[in-house]
Amino acid sequence: MGIIHFDPTGSSSEDVHPSCSASWPGTFACLDLSGVTIPLGVILILLVAFAVTIEHLLHKAIHAASHDRFWRNFMAALISELSMLGIISFTLFLTSQLGNLTDDHVHLIEFVHLTLFLMMIFYYLVIAWMAVSSKRILKSLGDYEERVLNFDLVECIAELKQIRIERRARWCR
Repeated sequence: MGIIHFDPTGSSSEDVHPSCSASWPGTFACLDLSGVTIPLGVILILLVAFAVTIEHLLHKAIHAASHDRFWRNFMAALISELSMLGIISFTLFLTSQLGNLTDDHVHLIEFVHLTLFLMMIFYYLVIAWMAVSSKRILKSLGDYEERVLNFDLVECIAELKQIRIERRARWCR
């Protein structure tokens, strides 16, 4: 890790990266980006467009979920989970940059982080599927209950008598 030593005259001498003259020891300290500025600019624009798109989709989802208490709580939990994974990702990035971790450690940390992210996505997909299925079942039961409550026994008996009369008339011809 680069340590800056200050002297009373105001100048400083710094420890430098072992591979180049960078003043910090991170993995990206010695990158030469002079030949790739246009691709990096395009990638940056695409990342911003992706972030704006995700933000727009989240806004629409929050607006759609505002009418149902379950979906409102679902979206709040999803956003807090994504925020927590973002904090974990940023912390792991800083740790890999500022710490003296081997490539195996960095790969292990990235694997665990990706596994957590995929498990979170799978978990919320299962919860959403269960909610939609439960709502569909409850709606069908509600429709059935409405039909049962609207059942008129006297009218049903009258219809059965009419059917019996029509059948007898057919047989007696």
